[in-house]
This record gives sequence, C-alpha cells and structure tokens, in this order.
Amino acid sequence: MYAISLPQLDRISPTIETTMAQLTEETEELSELVDEQFEYVENGSKEKQWAYVLAAALMDVAQSVISFIYILEDKYGIDLDEVKYEHILKM
Repeated sequence: MYAISLPQLDRISPTIETTMAQLTEETEELSELVDEQFEYVENGSKEKQWAYVLAAALMDVAQSVISFIYILEDKYGIDLDEVKYEHILKM
C-alpha cells in the first residue's frame, strides 16, 4: 500500500474558518481543471501535463483537508488514530 504523509502547517495559525475558505478555493481550482480536461485531451501531447497539474491541485486539496483535521485534533482533542482506524474499517 502507498501512503502519502502531509505535514501539519507550523508557520501559520489556521482556524476552522480560514481553512474552510482555503479548502473551498482549492476545490474550485480543482473543479476548473477538471472542466479544462477536454482542452488538454484534444491535444494528446498535453494530456500528461494536465494530469500532472491535476495531481498538484489534488495535493493542495489534500493539504487543506489534512490541515483541517489537525485543527480539530488541536482544538478539540480528537484522537486521529481512532478516526483513521474507523475510516480504514469503512474501506
């Protein structure tokens, strides 16, 4: 199994509100990229470039989501190991 580990951001002090705003922005950018897929796919040589840009945008979304989870852990004492375990059970 391949695991991606993303860091807790320590140079900023995100809040639930600012992180939600960031997540919304990143998701909108991702949506725009998916909409642009057809422009890239029509030109086969750019399809790989589109996939790379899409993967980078997905990493931005993932970082925002992980940051949100870290905030919940810090602010409310959520046990991330328990949350992760329950998540894996659902898969």
